[in-house]
Amino acid sequence: AFGDGAVATGANSTAVGPNSSATVAGGVALGNGALVTAANAVAIGSGSVASAPGTVSFGSAGNERRLTNVAAGIAPTDAVNMSQLTSFATGFQSQLAGLQTQVADNQREARRGVAAAVATASPPMPSGPGKTTWQVRGSTFNGEFGVGFGMAHRLTTTTPLAVVAGYGNGGGTDHTGYVGLGGEF
Repeated sequence: AFGDGAVATGANSTAVGPNSSATVAGGVALGNGALVTAANAVAIGSGSVASAPGTVSFGSAGNERRLTNVAAGIAPTDAVNMSQLTSFATGFQSQLAGLQTQVADNQREARRGVAAAVATASPPMPSGPGKTTWQVRGSTFNGEFGVGFGMAHRLTTTTPLAVVAGYGNGGGTDHTGYVGLGGEF
């Protein structure tokens, strides 16, 4: 212990400064009135208090201090400085904005797909061989609109068969379609 009223009674403890106190094992108190009450803790600066084991304190409740001129950490157990934290936060915000944009795009595409599917027309079987039926449809789903059309052409065969096709669009490049064969028995 060094300084008027300095006390270092814990095993391997050190107290430097007037009225500094390190009464626990491995405690280090540096500064006027610095106080260490937990093992292997360090209090640095006038009036600093280290009351949790294995910690370093640069102030006390209501008398906090900043640690300045800290280099950027490079090892897993190094401290992080404000520059590193700001850089991380900026990158994270950018990635979050990109994710929000992707979610909105996916939601719009899904809604357009539903609108296109609902609008895809399915015309009825033509009434006779060589005849064609058609149908046009519109739809909406959660603010997205779709339009579609379809055609069916009955073949001149002994069994009633029709070639059918339909198309739907929900906006932009969101398309649906089908081709098929229909019959009657």
